[in-house]
Amino acid sequence: MFRFRKKRGAEDESGEKRASVRPGKGKAMLKTATTGLNSQWFRGKKYFVLKELEGAGQKRGVIDDKSKERAITSILGSLEGAVEAFAADNDQEGLKDTGNLFLTAYSKIGDHVLLDRYVDVCAMAGVTEDEIVAKIVETANETSQIDIAVTLYSRAKAREKLIGTGNRALKLYLEVSDMDMNSRSRLFHYVVEAYATAEDKESLIQAGDKALKNQMESHRISREKEWVFDAQKAYEAAGDKDKLAKLADQYVNLYLKEGLETWLDKAVVVYKEAEVDFSAKLNRLADKVEEKGRAGMADTMRGKAGG
Repeated sequence: MFRFRKKRGAEDESGEKRASVRPGKGKAMLKTATTGLNSQWFRGKKYFVLKELEGAGQKRGVIDDKSKERAITSILGSLEGAVEAFAADNDQEGLKDTGNLFLTAYSKIGDHVLLDRYVDVCAMAGVTEDEIVAKIVETANETSQIDIAVTLYSRAKAREKLIGTGNRALKLYLEVSDMDMNSRSRLFHYVVEAYATAEDKESLIQAGDKALKNQMESHRISREKEWVFDAQKAYEAAGDKDKLAKLADQYVNLYLKEGLETWLDKAVVVYKEAEVDFSAKLNRLADKVEEKGRAGMADTMRGKAGG
């Protein structure tokens, strides 16, 4: 499951380098890293559903941002220093503790490199794969943030946990009202990732259906060029061509209602994914539209159809 990587230079440690590491350095480095992780920047913020949204929209300023960056740099330096010290002393327990702190750092900072280093350092400490997986699942169980949980459960290949997290994320997506459209879409991204990684096609389709109904009924629709219904992500992940074709019909309906050409562009893209003969479909519909006196709209549809 895991591929272990040596830290560059670790295999070149000489006796002189080992001798240069002062006694107790590893523990001191761990203490410094722990203090950093308990600082104001990394205290649990349970009201953030996604780690990636922490600080989004907040006016902290350049000084605060740089201070956090320095704190992260200091933590990473301390952790790597601890690895070097414990490796020099052949201290397996120290390495294991450092590995666990890398995992804690990942859950608080969200950088995937930290998760990779957790696995690497645990391998150096002789920790078994089963123990590594169990610790990852334990950490995922404790987090309140969906993106962190999905990543951890995915790494552990914990299928049932992924489905459970997908269910929790979908419930939040449908019920939380004080979340902006972009944040809601990012939350749904993790709904899709959880179900897709668990290979749960049925849940993907159901999530897509619920998301589409929710966005249509609540009018959470954007006219931006790159915007798509959240349901599209779920249907694409499930590979359901029938659902995609019906979604394309929804884009066409929006075009007929609003006259915005971007809806027609989105429809054509999705019809192609669904392997629908969109040219014939749009030409037939254009004839009906023209009969209702909307010649300009009909001409646009024929242009998109290539006819």
